[in-house]
Amino acid sequence: MTLNYPIFNVDNVAVSSVEKEANDPQNVGRLQSPDGESMILGDCGDTMEFYLKTDEGIIVDVRFYTDGCGYTVACGSM
Repeated sequence: MTLNYPIFNVDNVAVSSVEKEANDPQNVGRLQSPDGESMILGDCGDTMEFYLKTDEGIIVDVRFYTDGCGYTVACGSM
């Protein structure tokens, strides 16, 4: 059985964009006093934290923090 996820299909992802996000991630860091936060522990042992800041129900800032590998950093950055 072949699973095809168009958004994450390896054929549709440019390696250079993954490398760019891994080496120069966007929106990385912890927010002080976030309105929402969550943490996930991956099967490989990486942890990823997400933080949201809202204003009148609209998301105005999103941040992530991870102790994971370059692929995990790129996923958080994208």
